[in-house]
Amino acid sequence: NRIRKLTYGVSIPKIKHDAKDEIFGNYNLDKNFFTIGIFSRIEDQKGQHLVLEALNKIANRDIQLLIVGHSMDTDYMKYLTKIIKKYNLSDRVSFAPFVEEPMSIMSKVDLVILPTYEETFGLVVAESMLMGTPVIGSNAGGVPEIIEDKINGLLFEPKNYKSLKEEIVRISNSLELRKKLSDNAKIFAKENYDYQTHFSNLDNILNDL
Repeated sequence: NRIRKLTYGVSIPKIKHDAKDEIFGNYNLDKNFFTIGIFSRIEDQKGQHLVLEALNKIANRDIQLLIVGHSMDTDYMKYLTKIIKKYNLSDRVSFAPFVEEPMSIMSKVDLVILPTYEETFGLVVAESMLMGTPVIGSNAGGVPEIIEDKINGLLFEPKNYKSLKEEIVRISNSLELRKKLSDNAKIFAKENYDYQTHFSNLDNILNDL
């Protein structure tokens, strides 16, 4: 009875609603393809390779991937480059080493994936939800506290690219599912992770002391 929970607050940047062509042009993306975004440091436990393995198993070639994040492991980056070449994915995978406002890109892609082995919280998930972009996350750590499977997002078995592939196919094949997840996620995230709501809740906690 002496502990209070205060969820994280996320500030939504001002988004240029007409900037998709510019963003996709900067990263050599096809605006007509279903586009997946990954937003995290590039290192093994963040699981970018799982998405590449999943893409290789998907028959639909009109799916592309944007990996946004700073490389923390040279050997791992070389490994990613190697499997991209091995699976002939070079024309469907792009890298963005640094982005000042990643949420502005989240709003332009069709799906955000958090493929990490385990996250304490999973800020990317909350950010994606606030931007109205459907999200898939690994069913581990704090992510299942944010994603309610098939309600406001999708969960896959950690470290299992076959499980991830099934969820990518499920969501890429259904505009109806994407809209349902997006609508539910925005409501959930607004209630729990909105920046102003965070401070309002903090104020209420302090007033109750």
